[in-house]
Amino acid sequence: MELTESVKNLLTSCITELIDHPEDLNIEVREETTDEGHAVYANINVNQEDVGKIIGKQGRTIKSLRTLARALGARQDARVEVEIIEEDK
Repeated sequence: MELTESVKNLLTSCITELIDHPEDLNIEVREETTDEGHAVYANINVNQEDVGKIIGKQGRTIKSLRTLARALGARQDARVEVEIIEEDK
C-alpha cells in the first residue's frame, strides 16, 4: 500500500470516531520528493463545530494524530506533516 494512502486511511479512521459530522471530513494528502528526502503532507478539513474535537485539550489530540502519522512515515523513511485547515464560513 502506498504511503499517502496509508496516512489517509489512518487519519480517516481515527478522526471519524472523534467528530460529530464525519460526512464533512476531507483529508487531502500529497507526496513530495526533494533533495532532502521524501515527505507527505496531510491537510485535514472538518466541520467548524468539530475543529475543537480534533485539536483536543491543550492540543493533545492533534499531537497524538501527528505522532501516529509520523511513526507510519518513519517506517518508510519519509517525513509526514499533518495540518488542520480552517475555512471561514
